[in-house]
Amino acid sequence: MKTFNLPNGYKIVCEWKKTRTAFKHTARIEQAGSTVYETKVCYLNRTWERFEFQSVAQKAIRAYFKEADQKKYIDALDKQDQEGDSAFKTIATIASLGDIFCEKKEDKIAWKKRFLAKTPGIDFPEDFDQLPEKEKQRRLDGAIKIGLGQDKPKEAPAQDDGKTYKIVRFYQDGRPRRTIKRGLNLADAQAHCSKEETHGEGWFDGYDEE
Repeated sequence: MKTFNLPNGYKIVCEWKKTRTAFKHTARIEQAGSTVYETKVCYLNRTWERFEFQSVAQKAIRAYFKEADQKKYIDALDKQDQEGDSAFKTIATIASLGDIFCEKKEDKIAWKKRFLAKTPGIDFPEDFDQLPEKEKQRRLDGAIKIGLGQDKPKEAPAQDDGKTYKIVRFYQDGRPRRTIKRGLNLADAQAHCSKEETHGEGWFDGYDEE
């Protein structure tokens, strides 16, 4: 989960969620503790975004706020994420050095945990220290990979769920998204988004339930 603070007391809370056949990004806009808008974007195995949750957060902004105000909120979103991702990447890089500077496995784990705990938004579960060393290592290394931008979720091929989907083209330069196909089943929507020609510099195709 990741939270973006926006002007005028608004914030966008974004989450990665596994679906039965793929995964999706969800976003909800909140103000004064209340949810005022929710949306989602579904993916097959990659997002082609400059930063995680970019598309679903921008989708929420464009759907909820007036057109005259959208640029202000999108600029705040982009600036905040650039700062957060840069800090997380720096911390992840330092944490990864535990494999170089430490010899014992327990020392490597302690090094990585010490630095990752400094990352805003990362809270270790209460039972973390009681986990087997192998599981601690797996979780810490997974967090480091995300921080370094090396982790990409992949899911199994879809099966028909009886619903219809549309293909939406997203742009990273602020242009409005547009629907380019409708009436597809889940397998066809995911097959479309997995093709190399459905993404390029500054744009990519995603799918959403109709």
